[in-house]
Amino acid sequence: TVEDVAWFWHEAEKELEIPWYEPYTKTLNDSNGIEWPIWFEEGTLNASHLSIGKWAEDPSMKDKKALVWEGEDGAVRTFTYIEMQEEVDRVAGGFRKLGLKKGDVLGIYMPMLPETVIAMMAASKIGVVFAPVFSGYGAEAVATRLNAGEAKALITADGFLRRGKTV
Repeated sequence: TVEDVAWFWHEAEKELEIPWYEPYTKTLNDSNGIEWPIWFEEGTLNASHLSIGKWAEDPSMKDKKALVWEGEDGAVRTFTYIEMQEEVDRVAGGFRKLGLKKGDVLGIYMPMLPETVIAMMAASKIGVVFAPVFSGYGAEAVATRLNAGEAKALITADGFLRRGKTV
């Protein structure tokens, strides 16, 4: 792979059977320098579909566990692929109603919850770029990051457990 990186990733992509909406024309374009690579040039895919939708559509996979979350307090929540897809579709619809569209940026200021994953997948589904914001940042740092990314909206949680206390 070190000697022919483009060949390796082209072969890996074929082996993984990644469903492209638009096929790529070149595996690796490093004409601007290796520090500025363009991977799978002109190819279009959807991370939400690859992670959730593809499996929710598969009768042999749709009822299998897609996400298992365990909270600090021991609470456990489990989602199958079809349940995740239903939630992703619901939240994606909500984002559309808010006026978010392909290319917009959505700030996600949430703890590690199933809803965070669902929000990320919902944004990906409709082509919205999500910008995760670390919950340890203060208000000014959060505002700076959201403004720099030109976020159109921000979603957050009203609290979460950390070390036994609600934050």
